[in-house]
Amino acid sequence: MRVVVRAGAALSLVLAACSSSGSQGQGADAEGGGVPQSSSTPCERAWESFAAIDDLHDSLEDAVPTLRACADVEEWIRVGNATSGHSLLVGKPTAKNLCRFQAGAKGSSVCTSL
Repeated sequence: MRVVVRAGAALSLVLAACSSSGSQGQGADAEGGGVPQSSSTPCERAWESFAAIDDLHDSLEDAVPTLRACADVEEWIRVGNATSGHSLLVGKPTAKNLCRFQAGAKGSSVCTSL
């Protein structure tokens, strides 16, 4: 019985040490996915903001800032596919539809690159 108690206490100490040392000194915020905000591009930040919206409460209009923040459709697709946490199907057809039907998307860098 003593061995089990000691092993459990040792395991707790090891887990506590690992979790506290793993979060120190990385320069990342909780929402940045391990990437410091200062090194994120405007396109990445826009996609992260869009992905942070609950899927039950987001709309296509919420994706419009990604069209403005990304330089062109290739960057929009690359960063959108690399960003987790959203349910938007990222591709040229989606970008075209957003550009066509979302009023705030008109004149964005992504729309002009299509």
